[in-house]
Amino acid sequence: MDTLNIGIPDSLKQYIEDLVADGAYDSISDYMRELIQADQNEQARRLLESEVVKGIESGDSFPMTKADWDSIRGEALSRHEERNRGLH
Repeated sequence: MDTLNIGIPDSLKQYIEDLVADGAYDSISDYMRELIQADQNEQARRLLESEVVKGIESGDSFPMTKADWDSIRGEALSRHEERNRGLH
């Protein structure tokens, strides 16, 4: 695992140390990882919301077939696996 050094004000450092001392997190690193993951999840949620809006605004709808859903599911799984490979 790589190390990342960041500079933060003393007040923020104390806040994180207090969270760790209170048992909310096992370590400062755990807090930072969770914070970054929450941000990634929020970015993904915003992207999904944007795509849904684009779909709604794209025009008239049509009935989806099983083949349509299978194709969408396959593409989503493929993208998910690709992203996961990049994280490990």
